[in-house]
Amino acid sequence: MTDDRIVLINEEDNDAAAKKISALDKPPEFEPNDIYGITSGSFEHQEGEWKTTIKLKGDLCIYEASRPSGHFKKIIWKKGVGLVEYASGYGAHADGYRLKRVAKG
Repeated sequence: MTDDRIVLINEEDNDAAAKKISALDKPPEFEPNDIYGITSGSFEHQEGEWKTTIKLKGDLCIYEASRPSGHFKKIIWKKGVGLVEYASGYGAHADGYRLKRVAKG
């Protein structure tokens, strides 16, 4: 994570990669496909058939990626809370899943 972006680190040793990145004077440039959250503005990216949009709505940051086959991924971050929803589906004739954070109490 940088001050204005949440990015995917997909290394063999994620802890070591995070420590290495945090020791740098400034974060490295990340690929558009690795951006999963923003703190301002909006973000769109298309790679092949996959179209990704990230937008802000109140205190939520909503990441949505999909392709025409029906495959999708949706991730929602809430300011001050963190990850509140993660969903993924695999198109026609396949199941997906949706994980949601619920408040106790």
